[in-house]
This record gives sequence, C-alpha cells and structure tokens, in this order.
Amino acid sequence: MARGGKREGAGRKKGSKDRRLRSPPIIIAAAQEKREVREAARQFTDDALKTLAAICNEGQSEAARISAACALLDRGYGKPTQQLETGSPGEFSRMTDEELEAVIAEGAELVAMHKAKPNGRVTGK
Repeated sequence: MARGGKREGAGRKKGSKDRRLRSPPIIIAAAQEKREVREAARQFTDDALKTLAAICNEGQSEAARISAACALLDRGYGKPTQQLETGSPGEFSRMTDEELEAVIAEGAELVAMHKAKPNGRVTGK
C-alpha cells in the first residue's frame, strides 16, 4: 500500500479563483522618501510645540494636560532612562559575612540537588 504523496483530485482545480482573503501588499518607502517626509513634518515643529504648550496650560482634562506636559518634557530633555535591576551588587553589598555565606551555601545546595536529579528538575526544599 502506497503512503504519502498527492491524492488524485486534491487541491484547487485549474482555472478556479483563489478565494483566500489577502492583505494588500505593503509598500516600503525608500530611504529618500522617508527623509522627505521627516523634513516635511519638521516644518510644523513650532506649531506642534505651541499646541502642546497650550494643551499643557489650558487643556480640558487633567489627562490631556499631563500627556502634553510629558510630550514636551520628552522632546526637551529626552525620555528618561530606565534602570534595570540586576540584583547582584545592591543586594550583596548590604549583607553581613554570615548572610553571604548562608546564600552561597544555599546556592551550592541547589546546584548539588540539580545535579543529583535524573530529570534535572529541582522541586524546592
């Protein structure tokens, strides 16, 4: 008995329309076009900043005023940097020698348990 391969009569028949919905093709602008769009948008910088300032000072809602203020600050000073917590330097620098030794011993115990398990999973204490 044969296995695999194309079944006779399977698939779309020749000449029939493909009825699947497809999204329109995405047109990727060339670098020159992008540059031109940026330059055109920059002509409105003064107006945009004045509008943001007006909303910041006289906006209808508090949310609009806060949003405009944030946009102005971001453009004036850049977005704030985001600090990443690594956990190592700050945590260990405040520990006593005894606490550090306990952490090291616990880590060594977990490594030993991990190596001892056949499936490599540690379920905890």
